[in-house]
Amino acid sequence: MTVDRIAAVIALVLAAIVFVSYQPCSATEPRGPPGATGGRSEREVVPPLKGGECPVTHDMAQLTDTIYHYATSPTTPQQTRQEVGVSYEILQRRRPCNFLIFGLGYDSQMWHSFNLGGRTQFLEENKEWVDIVVSNNTFLNATVVKYSKTNMTEQSSLLESYMDEPSCRPGNAVKGNEKCKLALSMLSDDILNTEWDMIMIDAPRGFKQFPGRHAAIWTAATLARMRKGDGHTDVFVHDVNRPAEKNWGLELLCLKYRKHEVRKLWHFEIPKASDPSMSADKFC
Repeated sequence: MTVDRIAAVIALVLAAIVFVSYQPCSATEPRGPPGATGGRSEREVVPPLKGGECPVTHDMAQLTDTIYHYATSPTTPQQTRQEVGVSYEILQRRRPCNFLIFGLGYDSQMWHSFNLGGRTQFLEENKEWVDIVVSNNTFLNATVVKYSKTNMTEQSSLLESYMDEPSCRPGNAVKGNEKCKLALSMLSDDILNTEWDMIMIDAPRGFKQFPGRHAAIWTAATLARMRKGDGHTDVFVHDVNRPAEKNWGLELLCLKYRKHEVRKLWHFEIPKASDPSMSADKFC
C-alpha cells in the first residue's frame, strides 16, 4: 500500500470516527402527515438496538464501503495527499455543505464520504465513464455534461478577447447565457440555482482536442459572485501547472483571493458580488 493510499484510508477512518461520534444512538425513519400513505416528509425516532447499539445508517454504510474500497484498490486519488489535505481541512469546517465537483474520478468516493450529510454533485463529460463509476457506487450523484462551446485550440485567443462579448462580463448569469462561450448554460436549473459552498475544478479534459477548463472556471467564478447567503465560496483549481488552468485561474478567480497554493492545486475564497472588494465591471 502506498503512502498516499495509507493517508487516504486514515483520513477516511478519521472522518468515520467524527461522523459516528455525532450520531445519536437511535435511527430515524421518514414519517408522513397523519393519515398519509406513500411519500413521507417528516422523521420519527426509531428506538436503539439492544445494549444501546445504534443501527447502521445509510451514510455509515457508504463510509465503510469507501474505506474498504481505498484500502483494497490498486488505484489512488488523482490528487496528492498534500493537495487533498487543503480541501479536506476546509470541508471539516464547512460540512455538511453543497459541494460541486467538475470531474468524476478515482477520488469521487472520497469526496462524497468527506461530505456526508451534505450534497456532493459531480459533473462529467464522458458518459461511458459515468456509467462505469456510478454502477459500482450508486450513491454518487453524477451528471453528464456536453461541453459544446469551447475548445482548447482557442483558449489563448479567447483569454484576450472574452471581455469583448458583453455577456461574458461580470454581472451576467450563467442560466440562459448563450452568447458567452464561457457560460455553461446547458447545466440544469437544479445545479445553477443551488448555492454551492465549495467548487472543485478538475475537469473537463484540457488537451488540444478537448473543451478545456476555462468555461468551468468562468462558470464557477460567476456562481460564486452570485451567492446570496452569508460567507464566501471556496473554489479549487487543479492542474495549475498547465498554462490554461493557471492563466484562467488568475484571470477570473484573482490572485488577491488565492489562499493556498499546494503543488498543482490552487484554492481561492471568492466573495459574493456585494462584497466591497469586488469590482462591478471586471473579475479581478
